[in-house]
Amino acid sequence: MSDKEKKSLEEWLEEERARLDEGFSYTPPEPSSTSSEGTAEDVLAGLGIGAGVAGGAVASHDNPVTFEGCPPTLIASALRSEIADSDTQVQIERGSDATTVTVLQTDENTWRATAALNVTLIETGDTLTVSVSELSKEALRGKLGSIGKTLANRGRSLAFASNRGALGLFDAAGNLIQGISEIADDLEDLGLTRRVWAVIDRVGQAAEDAYLEQKRKEEELQRQREAAERAWTRCEHCGRPYAEDEADRVTCASCGAPRGPKPDWL
Repeated sequence: MSDKEKKSLEEWLEEERARLDEGFSYTPPEPSSTSSEGTAEDVLAGLGIGAGVAGGAVASHDNPVTFEGCPPTLIASALRSEIADSDTQVQIERGSDATTVTVLQTDENTWRATAALNVTLIETGDTLTVSVSELSKEALRGKLGSIGKTLANRGRSLAFASNRGALGLFDAAGNLIQGISEIADDLEDLGLTRRVWAVIDRVGQAAEDAYLEQKRKEEELQRQREAAERAWTRCEHCGRPYAEDEADRVTCASCGAPRGPKPDWL
């Protein structure tokens, strides 16, 4: 290692020691005047994550929404395929009037799965109505508490590592990376409502587009069928209907206009 590189490393370690000597501190935010528990934004801001993160838990979205020609099983299956992971389960219950999708999240401390939100799908004719419940308070508190615990633990680890020299700092860096990964997982869970709506919107809109395109083709085919039948049963020029015993006529008896071809289905 060159003298220049050695000096740069020593300067960096000195800066890190000075920063870590300040220690880790956390001051809980003042509780909201409208809620004894405070809002998600207050907690996240106090943790230094940023108030905007809570928007993922309470993201604004039209609720309910409707889709034409989308079967409830299509959205339910997509949610189970895309939302379920190591700590998230998706249960589907099909009833006579509605299909209910329940998303459960597992508490890492108790390993108990609790309902985080519900998706209700009601099919009426060709229209599917989809509504999503709010993220449960228990799930929200659990994830915010997990973030706070991770930050506190990693902060204490950094403070302790500052007394162990360079080796301690490198060990602490590994712990910090692990802590960031854990926080990222919790933040992803906080965005569960947004993720659920993203799946619903994508799958529902794709199904509706395909249904409307198929419906358009069927309607066009029906129009062509009706036009072919009219050309055979009635003169397109003067409107005179052809009698049943005029099956062999190729022109109109009134105006002489040519008769349309006989459709195969007649």
